[in-house]
Amino acid sequence: MLLLTALLTASLLVSCYGYDEEDEPMDAGERYINLRIAVSTDNLSATRAGEIPAWGENGDGREAGFERENAVSGVTVIFYQGTGINTSATDAGNTKIDFCAYYSVTLDSRDSQGTDESPHKDEAIYTTGNRPLNGTPLDITKSYHIIVVANKNLTSEIVAGTTTLAQVREMMSSQAYNGTGKGIDASRFIMASEEDNVMINFSATTPVLEGSDSFIYSFSGIRIERLAARIDFWTKYGTTVNYMPKTTGTDVDGYEYRVYKDDIETTPTSSDIFKLVAVVPFNVNKGNEYYIKRTSELDNFAARSAETPLYLTHETNTSWVLDCYSNAAKIAAEHPAHLDNTLTAVQGLADIDYKWLFFKDVQAANKKYLLEGADNIIVGYPMENTIDDNSPLYYHATGLVIYGYYYKDGIRDAAHTTKKVYYGYLRHQGENSSNYPAVEATDLSTTETINSLSRPDMNFGIVRNNIYRVSIDRITQKERLELKIKVKKWDPFTHEVIYM
Repeated sequence: MLLLTALLTASLLVSCYGYDEEDEPMDAGERYINLRIAVSTDNLSATRAGEIPAWGENGDGREAGFERENAVSGVTVIFYQGTGINTSATDAGNTKIDFCAYYSVTLDSRDSQGTDESPHKDEAIYTTGNRPLNGTPLDITKSYHIIVVANKNLTSEIVAGTTTLAQVREMMSSQAYNGTGKGIDASRFIMASEEDNVMINFSATTPVLEGSDSFIYSFSGIRIERLAARIDFWTKYGTTVNYMPKTTGTDVDGYEYRVYKDDIETTPTSSDIFKLVAVVPFNVNKGNEYYIKRTSELDNFAARSAETPLYLTHETNTSWVLDCYSNAAKIAAEHPAHLDNTLTAVQGLADIDYKWLFFKDVQAANKKYLLEGADNIIVGYPMENTIDDNSPLYYHATGLVIYGYYYKDGIRDAAHTTKKVYYGYLRHQGENSSNYPAVEATDLSTTETINSLSRPDMNFGIVRNNIYRVSIDRITQKERLELKIKVKKWDPFTHEVIYM
């Protein structure tokens, strides 16, 4: 991404500032600012049954991301004055952006990918080096709110003194990362502020003297989060699940699952075998996503259509996460244009290899990792997709297709083999901690909604910065398959000491 040269003019009617690592070092007598920026460091809330998240909180804990998921090359910082991001529409329209800039960063340190659920884990630390405060429109006698967007240079879209807070609240991106988002083909993840509770209050901050006459203003507690979510498939099961290449002409490559005789059995003892071949997400948002997260306290479109949403607030037991398409009712009995791999379309693709995430390809390229002794496979990275209480799930809710073969008595010939395709919606908040039945195509309903199923608010949906981990919980001799879904927050990482 091209970085802009700093435009240090007297007028505020200029574009955002851009700096890179070739800027001049700080001069004696100048003032500087450093910002400590972290991703969701301590937003831990109570969980239901220890694993089911309630309205977007941390559910089954946190998990550190991979290097390509937490790599940052630069950040856009946006300063404005006023009462904050949740000011009225009128005030937001009158609030001008005072200053913004894009700064490149360099890596200081990174923790290994893993499952540490500490609320204060730092996933990666970056620094821009020294950045001058002198020459910018920022006034050290005033206080500012700050918005941060990582891995996206917005300096050509925001004009200091002209662009308003209202406009920034509505800004959106057509991508959440570079790549297709299928499997592990995703990098340079865009991240944005999680909160608006840090004041850049120069007059209440004592600068630290460095060198002979350089003053550093330091601020911390600024949190950012990824716009994307992540879907994983985990082979954790009641007994060991092994990947087995095909052994005969009628066999297939896949993970072998033992089968339970019934719903009561605690250890699978049936001689039947289910071989999992592939998974694919459906109804995936490939359209736009807001940089600024928004929620509503009203759970249906009719009630909230006249309400100003809340910005950069955490979900609560009564709030509803709004995606980029929540400004219109989601009640049509058809798939919206912004959804890819629609549930209707994927039902016709079960025999087309390239349309699926086949586990034989995952194995060949070693695109998996061990989690609690079982293979975990990243399926993809969807953007936010939330639905209304009366949205038809079939047309609007994101889910996962499970594709495999059922071998009666473990015999792998045509007479004993049945191809199986199951469908299950991803849960953002479960009504309890139990498993969920996946259904076959003949049992899919085109009319089911949250209301018709008597499910809680936000029971179905994809929300930014969450990992939706799906596993098979039970397969019975009736060829009935049940899913287990856990939701975790990606763990935090810190941009240590970002200087301006």
